This record gives sequence, structure tokens and C-alpha cells, in this order.
Amino acid sequence: MKLAKYTMSFIMDEEKCKLFKVDLRTVIRMPVTTSMVWLDFSKLVEAAMRVESALAEEKKSSK
Repeated sequence: MKLAKYTMSFIMDEEKCKLFKVDLRTVIRMPVTTSMVWLDFSKLVEAAMRVESALAEEKKSSK
């Protein structure tokens, strides 16, 4: 019974991950989602932000 309170949090995090991935631009979603199954929302957001930063740097350096 004590572990039940953590289950709901895990399910909510997993659902947030699914919804977040759907709304990502393809250029960000592909590198983030092809290598890993995300269940931790905050880590997924961090990964997406790293990819977005890398893309911005790449775009800046190609000018």
C-alpha cells in the first residue's frame, strides 16, 4: 500500500513524456526519441533542450 502513492506519479510522468514528444519539432524529436525510451519527464526536457541548443549552435556556425 505504501508504494501505491508513487505509482500515480510515475504514470503521470510517463504520460507527460508521451504528450511532450508528440509536440516536439521533428528535427528535435528524432534524435531525442530514437535512442531511448523516456519515462522521466524532466530528463526528457533536458535532452530536448540540449538538442535544441546544439541545432542553434550548428545554425549559427554555418552562417
